[in-house]
Amino acid sequence: MKATITTKTPFYTGTTDDTGNIRITRMMEIPISDNHEKYVEKDKLVELLIILNSVYTGCDWKSYGKKAWVEIWKNRLIVALTESNIAGMLCKIVKRVPIDEKIIPENRVPNIKYIIGLSREDNDLLLEWCRAYPDLVAIMSKDCIKSGKLLPTIEFDKDILRIPAQKRIPIIPGNMIRGIMRDLLMAFVIRTVYCDDPNKVLTKEEYDCLMSGGRLDSSKGFVDVESKRSIRTELPFLSIFGTMKGNEDLSGKIKIGIGRLDCNEMNEKNPLKAYDYLTEWFGTRTDDYEGIKTKTDKTAQMIYSHICVKAGASFEWTVQPDHLTKEENKWFNLALMLLVKHGHLGGMSRAGLGEVEYAFHDCNIDDTEMELTGWLHENSDAIRISIKKLGKVGKNESK
Repeated sequence: MKATITTKTPFYTGTTDDTGNIRITRMMEIPISDNHEKYVEKDKLVELLIILNSVYTGCDWKSYGKKAWVEIWKNRLIVALTESNIAGMLCKIVKRVPIDEKIIPENRVPNIKYIIGLSREDNDLLLEWCRAYPDLVAIMSKDCIKSGKLLPTIEFDKDILRIPAQKRIPIIPGNMIRGIMRDLLMAFVIRTVYCDDPNKVLTKEEYDCLMSGGRLDSSKGFVDVESKRSIRTELPFLSIFGTMKGNEDLSGKIKIGIGRLDCNEMNEKNPLKAYDYLTEWFGTRTDDYEGIKTKTDKTAQMIYSHICVKAGASFEWTVQPDHLTKEENKWFNLALMLLVKHGHLGGMSRAGLGEVEYAFHDCNIDDTEMELTGWLHENSDAIRISIKKLGKVGKNESK
């Protein structure tokens, strides 16, 4: 089953990059099948390094917290490289470092005019190389430029100038979508059966099994195939997602793929590239993440930001049911319907981020809410017994 997620507000999925107080939405590297190797031109790369060196040397790093200067510099470069062109990248890096703009020498103006006047193709090549080697860019712009020139001892091997045959695109992890579907469906079940919130009526073991997918430990799990089969029959809403108990698992029966941004890297008909879809979302908090203190030696009021996907972006993803029974298929349909009604995904939802719209292609979602609500009421006592029995599996057999 193919589906589309369209963002109605900026969208943030969490990050794998540690860039200080700035978080970049989750990205994935994808190989590019291009028969022609691409290289960045040495002279153009050196011009960019000269400009970055002027920015770095114009900063008051001595009063900039407890982290190593080059580490903070690299983090700021990584964030600035989320811009889709060099002009935007230079503007962002200047805003993110402690620089007196007047310190940048006037003789750097020709370098800046030259670099921001490059073609889109040259822009892309330079940015792609820098994104691939941010540590190298940070070190070279700091230590390999003196008096506006590349040190004569520095040489560029051809392989170093080659751009890796891969791109980075924003993604939505399939597990994030699956987790929201699970939370919504289990909360629906518990509130219908117990008439209360899951946090209040379930034991820790029961909550783990239903809401979190269980827990792997050394205790004995499901003893035999028959016990697994009975759980699938008694708790079909759990069967489709599965759970872990002790050292065994009850495997789920739906597979959800990674959501990939519809951009030029994935779809040649779309003229916008992945980094054209990124934007920045700001906030403030009192923090000491980088050791920055005020004059009174108190923790500073810090601006933090998230690099998000813009509103209006589309992600293509797939959901594949795996041999569902008739009853399980009803619960699967309800989980999809609850997901659509929920209309949110990702982090920072309290700040207004993550409002989305779902569309499913070549299929219809049956409205099974009324039928299943009736089934839950009719079987509420049996369901409670089954949930309690599930929570006790292996509980007293830990080694």
